[in-house]
Amino acid sequence: AALPSALAFENIMSILPGSYVPTDLLLIGDHAFPLAMNSQGQVLMAASLYGSGRIVVLGHEGYLTAFPALVENALTWLRGDGSDNLSVRVHRNVSAVADNLQKSSFQVEVVGAFSDNLGVGVYVTDAYSVGSDSMELVAFLKAGGGVLIAGQAWSWADFEDDLEFLLQGISEFELPQGSTASEVLVHGPLAFPIGTTHDGRAFLAGAYYGQGRVILISHEGFLGLESMAPIWKNAIHWLDEGRRGVVGVMMDPALKVLSDSGLKCEKTNFRKDLSVFVCTAYITEHLEEIQNFVAEGGGLLIGGHAWWWAHSNAGKNVLTEFSGNKILNQMGLSLLGATIGGGSYKAPVPSQAIKDSYHFRHLLNRFAAHVTTGEELSQHEERYLKKLGNDCNVYLQMKAHDSSHYRQVLATLTDILITSGLPEVSRQHNMIILKKIPKE
Repeated sequence: AALPSALAFENIMSILPGSYVPTDLLLIGDHAFPLAMNSQGQVLMAASLYGSGRIVVLGHEGYLTAFPALVENALTWLRGDGSDNLSVRVHRNVSAVADNLQKSSFQVEVVGAFSDNLGVGVYVTDAYSVGSDSMELVAFLKAGGGVLIAGQAWSWADFEDDLEFLLQGISEFELPQGSTASEVLVHGPLAFPIGTTHDGRAFLAGAYYGQGRVILISHEGFLGLESMAPIWKNAIHWLDEGRRGVVGVMMDPALKVLSDSGLKCEKTNFRKDLSVFVCTAYITEHLEEIQNFVAEGGGLLIGGHAWWWAHSNAGKNVLTEFSGNKILNQMGLSLLGATIGGGSYKAPVPSQAIKDSYHFRHLLNRFAAHVTTGEELSQHEERYLKKLGNDCNVYLQMKAHDSSHYRQVLATLTDILITSGLPEVSRQHNMIILKKIPKE
């Protein structure tokens, strides 16, 4: 997306205060775009359209006062094209913003919590003061409101706690002998593998998407296995996030197993009032509604394989045309045509998983640093370079040029090729082979 003129600012990146340690913003939605990036390509300020509304996010709350001109430009853009609504409410925890706006044309009020009952055009807050207002803020955005929010989350981000929760009482995964699941490509920055084969191929993975969560198992039959009931109990509670809401399940075999979670489970098709929705990856209805359901805080447990679809639809693109991937791609997960057989696979050790597991985005960034700045790769990382090359080729088949995630990966691959060129293929240079990168 082009940078809106109302948000334009000059030389801000050259004077970012060094005392602030901002969050690297992850652009999830297709309508999100960066406003400021550092030399490593990390996004420090971003904006997005959502529903009929607009949002601007700053990677540190200090930026709200460090750049008053940027804040004023942001407020102008956030109130919407052609809008004459000058009302701005500022949360009291960032009341200094109101002080800076005293000489502006905006009508500013400092408040203790969010409320849209007076038709306020824009709401300004830090990321720590949202609390129970999150759903109301989403509704406000969708209806045409503007939100300016700032904060950093680097001090608590990691997936170790998630794996600790999900793997309670789980030492290994027993996939039935004779079963054939699909491999999962875990490519999102907020996605992580949970169960993998000995050579790093994932069959069970999770992700954060917006305010919600998703878990993918690469064969729907596994959802109905009594032997896997412990992992599904943990998964349902992780997805429910303590709401103790209704779990809607589409499939009878899974309903019986999931009912042992202690939560209220009922057979139903998709409904917006559910806390968690359980479905197969073959679902063809409500795809966009399910994405929005997760983005706005719901949980999704989805199971299915794509290898049979790929076998039956020769010449078609499994990443873009298989129905399940139309939901999953934006969440950082994709079902592939490659297969994984039954067997016993050891569960990861949470404290070691991030370091020891294969993660597409993480290893790609490490490899890019190796090529462009000479950083050394560990033997563990070098072991997975051939898989990384194969996954890059698969990932490029997504051709999602309207996705910020895809464009970031494309930019990384382009930098690698510009820096290193195309090596001559030989026994010594066969670790990573990339197809020609398409032009945007």
